[in-house]
Amino acid sequence: MPRFLQFLSFFASSLYNNSISEVNATVFDGLDIEYIFLDMNNLQTLPSKVQHYLATRKKASLTHNPWRCDCDLVYLIHSAQISAPSHTETTCSTVATVGATPSTNEQLLMTNIPISKLLCPAPLDCLGQQCVPCARGLQRRVDGHCVCMEGTQPSRKLGRITCEACPQHHFKSSAGNFRCQRCSPGSMAAHGPASMCACAAGYQNNGQGDCQKCPLGTYRLYGGVGPCSPCPRSGLVQPQPQCETRRVNVTVQTQREAGEHLDGGRGGGAVRRRRRMRSGRRGGCGRGIRGGGRVGGEGLGVGEEEVEKKEEEGGVREERRKRRRRRRNNRNKKSENNDK
Repeated sequence: MPRFLQFLSFFASSLYNNSISEVNATVFDGLDIEYIFLDMNNLQTLPSKVQHYLATRKKASLTHNPWRCDCDLVYLIHSAQISAPSHTETTCSTVATVGATPSTNEQLLMTNIPISKLLCPAPLDCLGQQCVPCARGLQRRVDGHCVCMEGTQPSRKLGRITCEACPQHHFKSSAGNFRCQRCSPGSMAAHGPASMCACAAGYQNNGQGDCQKCPLGTYRLYGGVGPCSPCPRSGLVQPQPQCETRRVNVTVQTQREAGEHLDGGRGGGAVRRRRRMRSGRRGGCGRGIRGGGRVGGEGLGVGEEEVEKKEEEGGVREERRKRRRRRRNNRNKKSENNDK
């Protein structure tokens, strides 16, 4: 993907009737697209990350695709069911559920598929008995055992263990018979099966599917899934708040002012100057002065510091000369009075 596309926000993306049969898991990383049209393609399934991304869009149109509705498509099916008016024509070409396969168009609608009964396909690298799919819904075969798939957790009903969707604001990124964990602060409220959390603006997904703040030098202005984008250097988009150079106030008391303070000064105290120093960028946003200092040549340069230091030293020497002259004059006056 061209680098400049990582910084853009689109109102809509129309990808219909393009004979698309496969979508990469990272294709929408860094893109804030409100309306996505994937109609009239050859899509049978989607990566779970793309399914979660589509669930956070204002609308995702998916009609006229030969969808294979099994547990691998559970996040998309759940999203279609909670926004049913937008998916009244989205159908499944094949359905893998516990019991008989539906045969009527009404039953093939994605909005009518019972999520708890979706079967999982056998592992691609299975051998022998491990290639037999699990007989219960939302279960995967791992190391020869049937366990709850990602986004679900075990639940005991009628004396037997079944799998159910994670509770609201929880997720589970891998298959196993353990409980879902709560999404960290910075995530968006969500419910239903989830293998990763949807993160708010300014946050991104980490390697475990949870949310964390965008690292230094990156930003994200929309909620959803995926990583933060690198801050643009210049000219690509309007500067974002996370990418502006930081400003800090530094109170500086020069040596000259310190000398005035020792002499009594003007107004009985040291005169302090407040300078506004600007941090350097150094190849990213938000980098530079953090608590006061100089980075990379911006702010006060080396030459400017030397000049100011010399001026301050000259001021101190001048103050010393004045004091010596005053003391000398006082001694001369005393000697003249004694002579009289």
